[in-house]
Parts: sequence; C-alpha cells; structure tokens
Amino acid sequence: MIDSYVSQLDSPDAERRKKAVIALGKSGDRAALPHLARVYKNDANAEIRELALKAGRYLKRETEAQESAVVESTSMYAEPAETPAALPPAEEVSERDVQRAKEYVEQALDWHVRGQDNKAADLLTKALAINPKLRRDGYTSSLAATITGMEADEAMASLATAAAKSGSRKEKPKRSDGARSSSGGDDVKEVGWGDAVIDLLLYGLVWAGGLTAIILFAMEGLTFVLNASLLSSSATTMPRGTEEFLATLPQLRLQLVIGVIIFGVIMSIVLLVQTFVIHFSAVSILGGDGNLPTLIHGIVPTYIATNVLWLVLVIGYTVYVGVTFANASPSQIRSMNDLGTNLNWLFQIGVGLWIAYLIGRVYRFGMFKGCLAEFISGILLTVLAVGVGCGVITLLGSLANNALTR
Repeated sequence: MIDSYVSQLDSPDAERRKKAVIALGKSGDRAALPHLARVYKNDANAEIRELALKAGRYLKRETEAQESAVVESTSMYAEPAETPAALPPAEEVSERDVQRAKEYVEQALDWHVRGQDNKAADLLTKALAINPKLRRDGYTSSLAATITGMEADEAMASLATAAAKSGSRKEKPKRSDGARSSSGGDDVKEVGWGDAVIDLLLYGLVWAGGLTAIILFAMEGLTFVLNASLLSSSATTMPRGTEEFLATLPQLRLQLVIGVIIFGVIMSIVLLVQTFVIHFSAVSILGGDGNLPTLIHGIVPTYIATNVLWLVLVIGYTVYVGVTFANASPSQIRSMNDLGTNLNWLFQIGVGLWIAYLIGRVYRFGMFKGCLAEFISGILLTVLAVGVGCGVITLLGSLANNALTR
C-alpha cells in the first residue's frame, strides 16, 4: 500500500518527504505517479522536486515494462473477478479505444504537471467517455483525485457523469437528407503514422513529377524555338555555342530530373516541419485536441490537389503569355502580369482559408483558431528559418576563417 508514503509527502521534514518519494518510485504502483507529479509541481525543495521527477520516470518505465509482459487478462484494464454494484456493467471497448483512452490519461498527467488541471480534467473525461472501464483503474482514480482535489470515488463519479453527458452530446441524430453533421472536428477520423508517411511521399512525388513536367515542357519549347530560329534564319552558320547547347540537352534533362526528385524529398521534409509547427501551435498555444498524423493526413490531399492545379495553371499561363506577348504592347504586357499576380494571390488566400478550416476540424476548435494556428506557425517558421540561416552563415564563416588561417 502506498497510502502511508503518500501521507508523508506533506511532512514538514524534508528527509521524510525524500524517503517517501524514493519509496513511491520503487513501489511498482502506477497510482503513485499523480502524487509524484504533485510533489514535482509544488514542493518547495528543488532537490525533492528533481527526485520526484526521476522517481516518476523510473516508476512509469518499470510499470510499462511489466504491463507489456503480462497477458491480456491481467492488464491494468482487465475486469475484476467481482464487479462492485456501485459501478455500471462492463462495456465492450475496442483495442483502439483502449489505447486512445490510455493516451488521454497520460496526457492528463502531463497537463497536471504543467499546472493546467482544467485541461487535465477534460482529458480524463474524454478517456472515460471512450473507455468506461477506466473507472476501475487505480492509477486513473488516483490521478482524478489529485487533479480535482476530491476523494477518488467522488472524483471518478464526477468525471464519469461529465463523460456520459459528453457522449450523449456527440450522438447526434442523422439528418434525413443525408447531409453530414456540422459538428466541427468530431467526425475527423484519427490515423497513424503509416498513413501520414504515405501522404508525405505522395506529396513529394507530386512536386517532383510536376516540376519534371514543367522542365521537360520548357526544354522542348526552347529546342523548338532554337530550331525554328535556325531554319528561318538567312545565316549559313549557327550562332556560336548553339550546337553544343543542343547536344547537351539530353544529359541536362537527366540532371534536372534527378534534381527535382531530390527537391521533392526536400519538399516532403519541409511539409513535415511545417505541419509539426502547426501542431505545436494548435495544441500547446491554442489548446486544441488532435494529433500530428491526422493533421498530415487531413491537409496533404488538399496540398496535392492545389499544387497540381497550380502547376496546370502555370503551364497554361506560360503558353498563353508566350503566344500573346509576341504581338502585345507594353501596357498589355503589364496588364497580363498584374492579372497573373492578382489571380495567384486569390488562389493562395483561398488555399490558406481552406487549410485553416481543415486545421480547425482536426483540432476541434473551429476555423478562426485554425487561422490563428496558421498565423502563429508562420511566425514560428520564419523565426526558425532565420535562426537556421544565421547558423549556416556562421558555420560557413567559421569554416572559411579556419581555411584561411591554415
């Protein structure tokens, strides 16, 4: 039993508190984790706070190792031999929901350590809503008591009531016309990293394939223009270097194709960084509830579709300009350039608003906060890019100085 050690955590004697922290860390009982988190957050002694952090990490690692070794029937979510009459009958819970609920509980502990008990209580409520069996789990009960300041049974009853109300609100009736519910992000299907990695690879392939098409199209056009110019010229000899340039075009095509493939990989990495920063902004700053793979899976199809559309428009606009500019006046050329710029701005704004809507659905906080997430992530990415750029310049300067001093 850990109760005697828990009571010692409030002792005015620092040595007793320290011994209690060590004993709880070695207890092998996950129910001690919330109490160690409370010590880490509130104890006036810095040494004891650090000790509580280490003890909590050790206890969490040890208990997770034990849980992975036991069979399913003896896991922390297994049903007891006799169900107390005060608890509702056990419900069947899918393995996926069991895992999701466990993640919510762990996130609740993290938010409690940060001092965000309201957020932690909301996460516990969500965990109980999707896995009511957690009402029988000692670790979850102890965490609920620590977060709410109530007795364990009272805290679990309060959270379970809130979870039941939350579950009833989500069960909205289907409309007879077959239209989808406008419940924000509740209907977003969460995915894992397998789907997200596939999306990122497809994104890179689209960029590589699109740029390859543009480059090959441009080079074919250049070859045609040069040959047409040579055929229509009255000169008997080609301009200097023309033959060499035409001879190197096949090799140049191959090099450019390899280059755009590498560029596609880089664009996938850039998108991963971008979505990570958006995820950080949405969760840590705006308090959203979602995960990074679901965000990637949600917005990458839009990025792919808009990039394909943008490439098609660029090729079409280039052909149109190439045909029209030959006989256009300077004022007409300026007008066409302004039209292309304005259309591009409208296109980018439309894409940005749609991405904000998707972010709002994934993190369940609406389109306005989706726009805020984009704005905040844009600032963070700019700071990150400036920092990386300064770091690269500094590194190159150091290498140059070292080379000159040798």
